[in-house]
Amino acid sequence: MASASDNSVTISDIQSSDVGELNGHQCPLCLKLFTSPRQLTCNHSFCHKCLQSHIFSTALVKETEKEFSCPICGTLIRSTNEIPIDKWVYCFPRDTLLLSVLIKSKVKVGLGCDTCQAEDGNCVSLAEDFCVECKDAYCEKCSKIHKTKTLDNGHTVLNLTELGNKQNVFLQRDSLFTCKDHVNKIAVFYCKKHDSQLCSKCYVDSHINCPELLTLASETPTITETLNQVKKQITELENQLKGFIRIKKTNLGELQSQISKLTHEIRTLKQSINDSLEDLEQRVIIEGERICKKEGKLGEKLIHGCLSQMTAVRTCNAIVDSVAKFASRSQMFLLAKKLTEQHSLTRTKIEEQYTKTDNLTFHLNINPLVKAVSSIPSDEIAELKWKREYTDITTGKPLRSIEAKVLDTIEVKRLDAKCPRYTDLTFINHNYVMLVDFENSRCILLNISFLYVTSCTLPEKPVNICVAGEGVVAVTIPYQKRIQFLLVTNKSIAPTVSITTRHKCYGIAAVNQEELIVSGPCGDGKMYYWSLITAEGKEKVYHEFEGKGASQTYIALNASKTRLYISVLTDNNVHCFGLDGKKYFTYNHNALNEPLSVAVDGDDNTYMVGVSSHNIAKISSDGLISTFITNGIPKNPTAMCFYENADKFVLTCYQKKDFHICRVIRTGN
Repeated sequence: MASASDNSVTISDIQSSDVGELNGHQCPLCLKLFTSPRQLTCNHSFCHKCLQSHIFSTALVKETEKEFSCPICGTLIRSTNEIPIDKWVYCFPRDTLLLSVLIKSKVKVGLGCDTCQAEDGNCVSLAEDFCVECKDAYCEKCSKIHKTKTLDNGHTVLNLTELGNKQNVFLQRDSLFTCKDHVNKIAVFYCKKHDSQLCSKCYVDSHINCPELLTLASETPTITETLNQVKKQITELENQLKGFIRIKKTNLGELQSQISKLTHEIRTLKQSINDSLEDLEQRVIIEGERICKKEGKLGEKLIHGCLSQMTAVRTCNAIVDSVAKFASRSQMFLLAKKLTEQHSLTRTKIEEQYTKTDNLTFHLNINPLVKAVSSIPSDEIAELKWKREYTDITTGKPLRSIEAKVLDTIEVKRLDAKCPRYTDLTFINHNYVMLVDFENSRCILLNISFLYVTSCTLPEKPVNICVAGEGVVAVTIPYQKRIQFLLVTNKSIAPTVSITTRHKCYGIAAVNQEELIVSGPCGDGKMYYWSLITAEGKEKVYHEFEGKGASQTYIALNASKTRLYISVLTDNNVHCFGLDGKKYFTYNHNALNEPLSVAVDGDDNTYMVGVSSHNIAKISSDGLISTFITNGIPKNPTAMCFYENADKFVLTCYQKKDFHICRVIRTGN
């Protein structure tokens, strides 16, 4: 191996340099700076050569050569392998924490070659490289030999300068193994009660009586598998984060591409509009010049003729004045007769030629265009929407797929009526189901098994229903602008009081036993309203919002009774308001056609039944995420009602006498 030369340094030279910085890192046996320290199972460390000498001197005097005691704590160390005693020292691992501290310090004062040190303890060549796996420092010659021997093992050999730059990484890792209160001491114990790793001093001073105290060495044999599991979980998490980053970068790129595309389309449209206006401007100029030129000549000719006639008229007028002064009465008579005839002919000619001449105008009416463009809000010209889609961080797939499994289809008996149209239903005290039959002006009471109990005929066609108290339901009768209360007792239905509303009321929901919310169309058919009223009919809150057409509305409240969801049939919208009138969002989707019933689950997700599209739209509480339930939904669904903790829902269909009991299933794919 390498021998001492001009680039050699003695151990005493190294130890005399920067002693203060290295204080506390001496081998307990040789009292010198650690060289290639190895750690026993009791967590005490010694120089490689010192430990080897101690094993020889201790084990050889025993009856069996397979054990020795720690020189510090006296822990008995036994060998379980059939290995020669001179190789026993290699069974103990390098003290990586101590090595990291020594390397950090010795880089400044000169680090000796561990291989040369092992051969000659008094002289050591200066190290230039360090093996991360072996935790040994090597001089140039020994480093080449080590690299050759470990070529197939993938050992990482770093130059000491490079290693010095990476000390923060090593020390950050190795700081996990130090005592909590003494950073220069290696942790030997772990206290479960105080969740602390302790050195021997902390154990004696503060934790000797703690009930759950572990010796770290005793946990070492079983910790490898646990550590591997933790590493596997961390690796999986890292891969998930990488996937999420990749998905997010792709999404941001697509978003930028979409924005660029829309910007380009707007600019193209703008240019097209400008080109059209410029073309219109040129047409006006050219056509105006042509008309002015043509009509100008005709006008000048007419003006010249008018001037000639005016001269003749003035001449006649002068003759009349002269005759009046100097002519006899007989002359006046003859002249007057002649002038009268001439005046009549001249007047007729002027009327025929001049008074019927058209006065031309040139008019381009662009006021409707200007007014339309200036009065239409920008969000109605082109509505800007953005939508957030939640994705599975592992697969990167949108969580959009929802299915409804039809658990049962129940035909309700004794509902004899022509063309029934069930517009709403609700559960009463978990014992009954109240069904609204719009077409036959009645409410039907069923038991929980959907068997007919009784029915009640109403004076007009009802639409919506809600539970308004213990055994009390409220039904909207829009054509009478009335809310009818029904009392359900002992398998019977009895009408009680009713209250009137300002406008037609379709949707209805109960805030509590004293307050109701109703909704419907108002005004000229372009406005809708919702109103918070008391059970006596006193209006507390009234709010209007825009819509299309005068059609049915449905209402649902969230579980905390703080948000109101209103579906409007004709404009395919659901509107979300706070009870203070604040509007949270309006949701619309082309895939949902003619929404009727609306329901809200315990997570504030809104469900709208599409009559014509034969589906149910599920909208998140922020109004941005949409999913559609299509599988298992029968044709022409109308009314929907949750039960059993929103795990199931009952669905009625237009002109059908049966119920579809469905369960929502989220597949996540």
